[in-house]
Amino acid sequence: MILMYHHVCPAECVPREHAPLEGWQYCLSPQQFLLQLTTLQLRGWQFVSLQSYCARLAQPISSRARLACVTFDDGWADNFEFAVPVLSRLGIPAVIFVVSGEMSGVPQHRRMSAPQLLSLRQHGITVGAHSSTHAVLPRLSAASLQSQVADCRHRLQDLTGEGVEFFAYPGGRFNLPVVEAVQQAGFQAACSVIGMAVNSPHSRFWLYRDVFSDGMDQFSDHLRSTFWCRRLLGWRAKLRVARRLQDTSPQSCD
Repeated sequence: MILMYHHVCPAECVPREHAPLEGWQYCLSPQQFLLQLTTLQLRGWQFVSLQSYCARLAQPISSRARLACVTFDDGWADNFEFAVPVLSRLGIPAVIFVVSGEMSGVPQHRRMSAPQLLSLRQHGITVGAHSSTHAVLPRLSAASLQSQVADCRHRLQDLTGEGVEFFAYPGGRFNLPVVEAVQQAGFQAACSVIGMAVNSPHSRFWLYRDVFSDGMDQFSDHLRSTFWCRRLLGWRAKLRVARRLQDTSPQSCD
């Protein structure tokens, strides 16, 4: 299971005015974030890095049934201020998918700075790519798509001095040309926003991710945290992926 997060921030620190790309509707308090992670640990889930998770995809399902990863999209400053301390306290690795360039209407101070990105490795957190400008990738020409995907990877690698091996589709939007561009850029794997399903080598370039309710007290949360339910219900997620891959029209965000 791969968990997807955006903002971790106390309610009193959430800005009253913000750009649509900031996605403040996807926000947990630090206490809610801690609750989700510790609840899953108590239920027997083992948190590993995305690198380790992907390396074990070819193993029998029974040997990886309780593996979990933490991922963040966009690279917000509140991730560094409020989420990283929780992850460090629990010893949980994570990957933060970073937009390497400007984001329309988003103040720079709400995004992680270069020094903050460089210090993530000290906390067991790696940097992934999330495009150059958070563009709607299926709408782009081949040349623009190449720029958004490959240039983002190169820029982040130059900044961090490390390989950037994982990509997350901005807004969850992808189709076959987008997947091919990500593969050609040299990424090991890519994350979608589609859940709930059990990942496998076949889903490496549209890895299923899950989002829990704030308090993890909904029936859907129980289904997501139960391996056999995820396996039985995964056909719905696979159908959505198949439709995405075949689609050539502009796609809306999930």
